[in-house]
Amino acid sequence: MIDVGTGSGILAIGAALLGAGKVLAVDVDPDAVRVAANNVAHNGVADRVAVRQGDLLSGMDDVCRIAVVNIIADVAMSFAGPLKKHIEPGGYYIASGIVRDRADEVRRALTAAGYRICREEYRGDWAAFLAGREP
Repeated sequence: MIDVGTGSGILAIGAALLGAGKVLAVDVDPDAVRVAANNVAHNGVADRVAVRQGDLLSGMDDVCRIAVVNIIADVAMSFAGPLKKHIEPGGYYIASGIVRDRADEVRRALTAAGYRICREEYRGDWAAFLAGREP
């Protein structure tokens, strides 16, 4: 799994605790990387979670089964196309933290990037998408 824009690392940590064997947590913010690395160590998953500073869209060639982006709609949409090369065929892109008012735009961007929408979830003002990369 790759957690893009990891922030505190909570999604990466959760994935490792739920059984993911290898997780990459990436963020451009050095403070977020430091916090995520501390949280990963504190939760005892440093053997499965690597925390890296950087922009996944340049200079990284990691590939995963699942990529998660829990960030604003504009970033989730801008990553949809470029992130595909980091998701194995048959894998998934999970976009969450989307303000409900922007859900239609995100759905269109995911579809335009060649994903199939497998599931949409709404809670209050928030939306999340599970989008599959075709095999």
